[in-house]
Amino acid sequence: MTSEWHETPPGNLTHLGWMNNAAEWIAAADRIVSSCGNTTVHTVLAARKPWIVVPEWRYFDEQLCKAEALEKAGLAAMSPHWPSHRDGWQALWEVADAIDTAAQAQFIDADAAAHTAQWLDSLATSLWDDAPINALPSMKAIA
Repeated sequence: MTSEWHETPPGNLTHLGWMNNAAEWIAAADRIVSSCGNTTVHTVLAARKPWIVVPEWRYFDEQLCKAEALEKAGLAAMSPHWPSHRDGWQALWEVADAIDTAAQAQFIDADAAAHTAQWLDSLATSLWDDAPINALPSMKAIA
């Protein structure tokens, strides 16, 4: 596995690479440290665990914004970068251990895919409500 890390990982951390059964590993863990991609967030919230999020760099800061929102909602402790010393980790774990993990489950929607599809269908329908029947998008040639 190629590492993107600029830090020296702690000796008790083993990189396992891609795991097809990540949800099982998360469910078996006592505590979680992760980035905050959409699937990871959903999986960790469903598992109801003390959680530290360290967002990965993205062009539009979507992981950073999501990590800040998770922290503000009291669902995770957040660090904008990998802590470099024991005291940094200790402070984060104090916050993470105080999280009401039962509250995490309130943010899980078992029918998220169906609800999203319904919302998209509703949005598309509302955008086309005033369009004439058999309307086609117009295209203009640019010379």
